[in-house]
Amino acid sequence: MANSAVDICNMALSYLGNYGTVTDIEKPEDSKEIVFSIWYETVRKKLLRNSMPNFALKRKRVALTTEIPAFGYTYAYEYPKDTLKLLGIDDLDLKKNNYSVEGDYIYTNDFYGEGLPIRYVADIKDVTKFADDWAILLSMHLASAVAYPITQDTEKKAYIDKLIQLENATVGSVNSQENRPIRLSYSRFQMARRTDYPNVNNKK
Repeated sequence: MANSAVDICNMALSYLGNYGTVTDIEKPEDSKEIVFSIWYETVRKKLLRNSMPNFALKRKRVALTTEIPAFGYTYAYEYPKDTLKLLGIDDLDLKKNNYSVEGDYIYTNDFYGEGLPIRYVADIKDVTKFADDWAILLSMHLASAVAYPITQDTEKKAYIDKLIQLENATVGSVNSQENRPIRLSYSRFQMARRTDYPNVNNKK
């Protein structure tokens, strides 16, 4: 199991061949460490944003701000600094899309006295929180990014990119098994008895 960013980098190096190891990417000393220091954070954030692994999914309530939208919306709520991708607001089954992310704010016409409830992909930096299969996938994506700068070999990058296609499918499958698609079912009988839609067969 990887315990640090350096571990991920050395896993990436193992896909490239016999190029030794790195020991520090925060204060890089050799050419390999410099390359990894340039690419690691960018690749990590991109993969979190695109793959949306379960360990990075979070919910919270964010505060109403003093910002007043120029037009189109009534309220502006804070956009958390650890957010890589906003997945939605309020309960998933409500399917609310009456909001807009602009700059450092989430605009909406809805007022939430206790704060706007949001679902989002968080910027998880602690490697020990990464799922093992996702850590492997990250090392592959990182290997692809640094392959040419380190090896000047386009064939190695092409080989790694093929491995990534297979691993993407595997990790995505495992992720979806834990969070299965939600099916909303409303019967005519239920709708006749209620003025609002019931919450059934869903996760909130």
